[in-house]
Amino acid sequence: MRQLPDSAFQSLRVLLSEPEMIRMQEASEAAFPRILLQGPVLDYFCRNAAFPAGIGIQVEQLAPLAEARKSPEQACIRWTTRDESGAAFALQTEAPAGTYVERLWEASVSELFITDGSGKCKNLEFEITPQGHWLALRLDAPRQ
Repeated sequence: MRQLPDSAFQSLRVLLSEPEMIRMQEASEAAFPRILLQGPVLDYFCRNAAFPAGIGIQVEQLAPLAEARKSPEQACIRWTTRDESGAAFALQTEAPAGTYVERLWEASVSELFITDGSGKCKNLEFEITPQGHWLALRLDAPRQ
């Protein structure tokens, strides 16, 4: 598993400092890490028909949200995409590995969306490639 570069963690720190954006259920220390999501990758319409078999995702919460806000340099979410098919990441960017890339969604990426649950399109979007390219966005309206 590739770790995000410091600049990606800085983006996550800024996003975590917005208390209205992330609301994870608090739990005792003994409950961490815990799996928040696990299963096959789905497309934007929540179907798996667009993906080859063998591609799955797991998202884990590593620490209580209050602890994450006190220690923003520590990872609080781990997201892993498995590609047993070897076909998921065919479209690659030419940027140096491990760098921030504008419009990264034009390459093959694993995306994670976190919403505030209000239905008002406020969400965080994280994208990463197997080579460590990354993009972190805060969206207050649908992407145009």
